[in-house]
Amino acid sequence: MSVPNEFDFGILKLGTDAEPPVFTQICGITAVNINQTAQTNDRFRRDCAKMNAPATRRVKVTGTQWDVTASGLSNADEVVRLNAALAKHRYFQIDVIQDDSSDAGEVIGTFEGRGVITASNYALDAEGDSTYELTIAGEDVLVYTAAV
Repeated sequence: MSVPNEFDFGILKLGTDAEPPVFTQICGITAVNINQTAQTNDRFRRDCAKMNAPATRRVKVTGTQWDVTASGLSNADEVVRLNAALAKHRYFQIDVIQDDSSDAGEVIGTFEGRGVITASNYALDAEGDSTYELTIAGEDVLVYTAAV
């Protein structure tokens, strides 16, 4: 039987300004969403031998991008560090974990890239859990490396 080597969860880490950056987990983040997209322009072309037939679409790729939205519980210990990173170009790392029943899980791969935190949102709820969400606009390529 063959089954997918599936991702169970991700751990978002913020890099320092050092070269190479040192990555530290953003404590409280429990959900990480990675969105990779291609920007396109549609062009429509007619067949010269069938000029009355409807034109068909041709897709021209004009660029690619990646974005991350991460959320979890609010954490007062992270406020200063995350506020300092807002609107700054920083390196980010996402360890992709497979649940193996251990405390840490097994890292099966890592995404890494440079981006900017463009949104930092706290939902402070007196009747429930207070939460935090951040959005990262990625630059260049988001690189995935499988664990060995």
